[in-house]
Amino acid sequence: MGDFNAKIGKEPANQLVAEQHTIHDETSENGLILCQFAEANELIISSTCFEHKNIHKGTWNDPAGRTVNRIDHVLVNKRRATIVEDVKTMREANCDSDHVLIRTIIRHKISCTYQKKQKYKLRWDVHKLENKNKKNEYQECITGKLRQIERKQDVNEVWINIKNVILESANEKIGEQSKERNQDWYDEECQIAMKEKNDARKKCLNKETWKNR
Repeated sequence: MGDFNAKIGKEPANQLVAEQHTIHDETSENGLILCQFAEANELIISSTCFEHKNIHKGTWNDPAGRTVNRIDHVLVNKRRATIVEDVKTMREANCDSDHVLIRTIIRHKISCTYQKKQKYKLRWDVHKLENKNKKNEYQECITGKLRQIERKQDVNEVWINIKNVILESANEKIGEQSKERNQDWYDEECQIAMKEKNDARKKCLNKETWKNR
């Protein structure tokens, strides 16, 4: 799938690889090459196989905003053509491009495989150790807990006890990292700018004039 810059027409010669649900009457030169490529590789141009309103077929407007073209397409192997349930353009999606986003719905059987559950990995706030007092508290906590461990143990028990001491001390003196996302750059100014941009785009979609553009 992608931008092939190819117009697929309604000529009978294209029926082997495309259907009649397109907005173009004639096939362009790139469209002819795409149809030949699809026929040579046993592919179907799925983007012309589903009936929709013309407003949901166009994928690119010329700079003047007068002509709507369908030059982005989705191709699928003929053997698996039935897994594609729908291909439709989503005009309201703001993808920061002069092309319109295309949504493809597929139905595919996924084999069930056993996946081992991943254990939650703790992320300690190690930046606190840059503070000398905090670092000394952490070391003293480990030292105090290690003194309470019995010395007459085998190697495995010693290792487990040391591991538990380190984790308990880290939990008491360091703690986990905070899980705040985008806290550095996505601030209130970015939110306002995104809202203004989306509002302007919706206004242009409702009434496409030079002023709104």
